[in-house]
Amino acid sequence: MNSAKSVPGRSFALAVIPALFLMLLFSGGLYARNFEITQLTIVAEIHPSGEVSLSEERTFAFEGSYSWFEQDFRRRGFRVIRDFTLSEGGQAYGMDDSRDPGSFSVRESRRLVTVRTNFRATDESRTFTLRYVLEGALASDGDWAEFYWTFLGSDWERAHQNIRIEILLPEELSADELVAWHRSAAINPELRTERNRVIFTADRQREDRVLRIRTFFPARLVADAMPSETPLNPFEIKREREEAAEREARNIAFLSSLGWILSVVAVGLAIYLVKRYGQRPQLGENLPKMADRPPSDLPPALAGWLFRYTHSDQNSRFVSTLFDLARRGYFTLQQETETTGTFRKTETDVYVLARTGKTDLGGLRDWEKEVIALAEQRLAGETKRLDKLFDYEGSEGQEQTAFVERWAAWDASLEKEAIAKNWFVDNAKPLAANLIVQAVLFLFGVFLFVYTKDVNATSGLVLLVSTVFGGLMTLALDVRTEEGERVFRKWKAYRAALAAGQVSKTADLKERHIVYAIALGVGGKRMKTLIERIDPQPADFPWMLFRPGHFPHVAWFSTVVHTTVPSVSTSFSTGSGATGGMAGGGGGGRAG
Repeated sequence: MNSAKSVPGRSFALAVIPALFLMLLFSGGLYARNFEITQLTIVAEIHPSGEVSLSEERTFAFEGSYSWFEQDFRRRGFRVIRDFTLSEGGQAYGMDDSRDPGSFSVRESRRLVTVRTNFRATDESRTFTLRYVLEGALASDGDWAEFYWTFLGSDWERAHQNIRIEILLPEELSADELVAWHRSAAINPELRTERNRVIFTADRQREDRVLRIRTFFPARLVADAMPSETPLNPFEIKREREEAAEREARNIAFLSSLGWILSVVAVGLAIYLVKRYGQRPQLGENLPKMADRPPSDLPPALAGWLFRYTHSDQNSRFVSTLFDLARRGYFTLQQETETTGTFRKTETDVYVLARTGKTDLGGLRDWEKEVIALAEQRLAGETKRLDKLFDYEGSEGQEQTAFVERWAAWDASLEKEAIAKNWFVDNAKPLAANLIVQAVLFLFGVFLFVYTKDVNATSGLVLLVSTVFGGLMTLALDVRTEEGERVFRKWKAYRAALAAGQVSKTADLKERHIVYAIALGVGGKRMKTLIERIDPQPADFPWMLFRPGHFPHVAWFSTVVHTTVPSVSTSFSTGSGATGGMAGGGGGGRAG
């Protein structure tokens, strides 16, 4: 007989833990919120005075808890919008700014009129009716009057379902006196005219598409309408629309065919130029796959320039030049600590840059001198944190612009020397030709895609892809000469050794390994492996002054490139009634 006693605490835990697990597992579903607009009924009544009364009845299906709903009206296509009322099930909401349930408010801006409805709803359906009056929403040329209204704008947060819109006229008309059509992307749309009304129905309208109805009737029905500068004869407009639609269909067919042809041209031109000018040299010697030391005394930035399209960026080449100049006695880096935090103090290692007394610049290249000048300009005779050296936040715009100009001059000077070494075949003309053609075709592809997106944008999309592919193939025209290929492969072998950490551990090479690794884009885990394998000591870096027992953490070398020269960015800012043929209204809505 088992005499073991049950443990109340253990039994309680066994019972509660699964329940807590299930609660956590399904907590996302319990607190998920969503809503749908399941029904929309709009009635627009045109009065003999020229005013238009609108009633919009929306049914919302809420999942989760909601407390407000906002609807926007764009301030266009009318003179005045007034007399807002809101109700639910015959119960009127009060108009105030309290945001209490059962209230609504109206606020105006230069572009929008926004109506906010306040309520409380949880997992239920609610139907709200909003009424308002428009003045100056009708246009007239003297014979015909027009009501052109955007009943649903493209800024709604949800789609509308089960849509019914009615436009009521002041009196009955003959069939040829009431003309209407719609523009929408609705599912199963239907528009019909009766003797004194226009009726539109649809199953669903997407939230990012507009729904507009344009209605024409005799101008004699209304006393007041905005004068139209263009004729409003619906039959002429309809004929012109049909002719325009036919022209557009022909244009789309022609442009689509042209898009396919130009896609072939984009790829064909790139392939031709690569085959004609992109032949790589074949060396008559086998070079090793790895080299444990730098193959020459080539400055790090020039070595990095060989890998400018794959591993090395401008920051890598700049910082490696700065370190190489420090290695040669023009700068020192000193390790210090900085205390941060108000209550809980934290000490962080920082590195400050200082200019030494060495002034002999005779053996330096122009772009190396430019790096010294840039650093001296920022140091201004002081020492500064390396990661803040070129941080221009809060500086005058002219100072930042001057830095960008000098940075560009430095990069151009470096590139000029690299090109002068004849490492690459002079393919400037075919390279430029391909880039220009691909850019022009890409812009045409953008136009074609936008122009045909509502019909069939396949050819435009294919042209965009083709031009991007053709543009990328320009890289294949960057062909090295035989000597350039030999130099590149030697430095490629050295870079492979750096990335694998399989380099010479000779003391005088350790600092050069680090500088070249930065120039050649070796970072992250590979930089960590390199440092662990060569096991550098403070004595190996006489230009870096460390606190006793300290050495830069490996992550410092991996991130120094992008913290020394932050990216420089510039931002720019820029700081009626109905018209015949132009739709009024629109806007959007959201709930929360």
